[in-house]
Amino acid sequence: PMHTRDWRMSDFITANDCRVRAFTPRTKVRGFLWHNIRPTKIVLDDAEDPETCLTPLRRERFVQWYNNDVTKLGTADTNYEIIGTILHPESLLSQLLDNPGYNHRFYQAVLAFADSPDAWRLWGEWRTILCDLDNDNRIADAHAFFEAQRVVMMHGVEVLWPERASESYYALMLDRVIHGESAFWQERQNTPTRDSTYLFDVDGIGRIAVEPDGAMRDDGRYVRWRDMTAIVAYYDPTPGTLPGNHDMALLSKRDYAACPVLMQDRHGYQYVV
Repeated sequence: PMHTRDWRMSDFITANDCRVRAFTPRTKVRGFLWHNIRPTKIVLDDAEDPETCLTPLRRERFVQWYNNDVTKLGTADTNYEIIGTILHPESLLSQLLDNPGYNHRFYQAVLAFADSPDAWRLWGEWRTILCDLDNDNRIADAHAFFEAQRVVMMHGVEVLWPERASESYYALMLDRVIHGESAFWQERQNTPTRDSTYLFDVDGIGRIAVEPDGAMRDDGRYVRWRDMTAIVAYYDPTPGTLPGNHDMALLSKRDYAACPVLMQDRHGYQYVV
């Protein structure tokens, strides 16, 4: 029930005169009042996304938006409820878990993994069966193997939601193999790997200034080109376009040509120049 004439997803008033507003993350939220009353409850539900957590700067900006804008919307009696999946070790949710001003609930799909050497060995054999791409019945064969060895393979196991088939230990281990370790630890265990979107750890990358005789690193060390022990170059051309080929024309605008040059010095440091 509501008092508003039109039902809008982002703004409506209930029959008991309670106004509900929805905002997009990192938009202007300052100064919101209703009958000169500040919000009494603020909910952030999956406010962070992979793009928000992609780089240190984006993570910092989101945390600043929350601390500087969102937390100033209410009063000392306002209830804040932040819900979501931890997408990065330095995300807002991850930081709030260590904030003494918040009561937190941390959930993981697997509470305890199989804990015996025999179980580990059998799960390894099960994975081998499952990943045998030459076997068209690999999924059924892997499940049959599990059922035959269930007692040993489930030793010490505990899951959060055993009543739900899709959250059983077997289903979770299957999901782990099919969708990969990164997705499993982030989406199921709320323990993301650092910058899993990248092949490299971008937080550990340093910058260099290329000069005629070498490269000046951001730590102040100068590396001469003659100290490089290996060099590799690769050319990735953009697809050409043909008259009347609309699909290739669109692709050429989105796919840029690249020619990365990589070097390695005698100490093992690698450089993209």
